[in-house]
Amino acid sequence: EVRASAVQAYGKLAPEASLLPALAPLLTDADPHVAANVHEGLSRADRNALLRYLERMLGASQPAMRMAAVQALGGITGDRPVELMRRAARDPDVEVRLAVVLALEYQRHPQVPDMLRRLSQDQDVAVCEAAERALKRRGQRAAEPAGDPVVTSPEIGTRPPPAAPGAAP
Repeated sequence: EVRASAVQAYGKLAPEASLLPALAPLLTDADPHVAANVHEGLSRADRNALLRYLERMLGASQPAMRMAAVQALGGITGDRPVELMRRAARDPDVEVRLAVVLALEYQRHPQVPDMLRRLSQDQDVAVCEAAERALKRRGQRAAEPAGDPVVTSPEIGTRPPPAAPGAAP
């Protein structure tokens, strides 16, 4: 409770761009009150400064920082946030890609359905399933894959290649 109140007070100082580095990483805080107060504080920040900072966060070496950036981008409408989430959808970390699916689910941008369809073809089963659920909640269907997905090995968590037409299951 003390941390949530401190973040709330800190967030009220926004749109000071210098506060973004302190607030943004707290988007992934375990306490939902802290995360909610961070979202509120970030909503007061200068949009361009915030997008520049979130773009830098997407380049961080720590997946938690990239996830925090995606979570913040999910609350911002427009072309630039969606483009940054498109970039994050190619992140090597599965948790970041899952965060992208969650962030896109309620975005009303015309590119979102296509992005979710592409994520429904991810090599990680959890990402595929999350994207398919998001499309279903949006009243849309995942597209059939254009060809065999690129799977280099049948590792746990990857989608197996589809059986050849007419082959026995």
